[in-house]
Amino acid sequence: MQESTQKSESIMLMNVISMLAVVYLHANDCFWAFSTDRYWKSANIIEAGLYFAVPCFFMITGANLLDYRQRYDTKTFLIKRVKKTVFPYIFWSFIGIGFNICMHNLQWNNVTIKYVITGLVNGGSIVTTYWFFMPLYAAYLAIPLFSAVEKEKRKSVYVYISVVGFLLNVLIPFAAKFTDWVPYNPGFRLFVNMSYLFYVVVGWLLHTQEIKRKDRIVIYILAILGLFTNMIGTYFLSMRDGTVNKTFNGYNDVPCILYAIGVFVLIKQIAPKIMDVKWIRAIVVYLNKYTFGVYLLHWSVLKAVIRLTRVNEVSLIWRLLSPIGIVAVCVAIIWVIRKIPVLKHVVP
Repeated sequence: MQESTQKSESIMLMNVISMLAVVYLHANDCFWAFSTDRYWKSANIIEAGLYFAVPCFFMITGANLLDYRQRYDTKTFLIKRVKKTVFPYIFWSFIGIGFNICMHNLQWNNVTIKYVITGLVNGGSIVTTYWFFMPLYAAYLAIPLFSAVEKEKRKSVYVYISVVGFLLNVLIPFAAKFTDWVPYNPGFRLFVNMSYLFYVVVGWLLHTQEIKRKDRIVIYILAILGLFTNMIGTYFLSMRDGTVNKTFNGYNDVPCILYAIGVFVLIKQIAPKIMDVKWIRAIVVYLNKYTFGVYLLHWSVLKAVIRLTRVNEVSLIWRLLSPIGIVAVCVAIIWVIRKIPVLKHVVP
């Protein structure tokens, strides 16, 4: 029971840290406007340092949901996903349309049925940060297939598709960017475990399996290599090209995968000690109830604050401190909405 509680608390801590990292990444949006000025150097460091956020969300999804059959059937699983994510996504996308009109980023006469449908399917064209929902829904649809693997065979099957998937879908394509000596055929991939599905399966493995100390050390070394490959490689290639170079910057590339796995393992390892500190545990438990709502709201709140205050977005003080205020505002808004019976389900 104690081990189960510790694992649950480690996921809770990861969830809150990943949520904060996402808000920091978006407050650091100046990274995508390349410049040789000093601000871009710090923006690059912040971007690389917090790049684990989205992969960790998908690993958390796998850790939480791949064992859903122990709690309910597939029909219930899918209904719960629709209620928790699909309905809020649609609702807040419409709010996003209204917000964009108010911010003069969208003309009312451009809001057609086609625009709405296309925007909802594309994910990020209405609210930029909502691109995340399409791969998330794909993961939800795949989870019943992965979870159908018998429990006693699950570890070996998941290890197999993770290793082969990393080799065919990640390592070989990444190496092929740099040399013609590595042949790459896009048709020769493990499609069952492509893109963010890789993180879903790996998340379950990392969460449920005990990792020996020597293996953790190897994981941490690879994570550091992944972090600095992204950070330093992106810096020098961007300086060379005069624009943000994405060679090392991608959620499904080797540097990010190594780094995100290392962060996940580290948080799992240190979570029990961190959560033993009462005031930290109280904050984490409280914020954990608001993480999804913050994700839904924070982009609009961030853009509204920037528009109203005309703050200098490249200011390091702004990029380091504003996310705390943005999260606080989002939590306050969510708290109020949840008090309204008709609306409480749009911020689960």
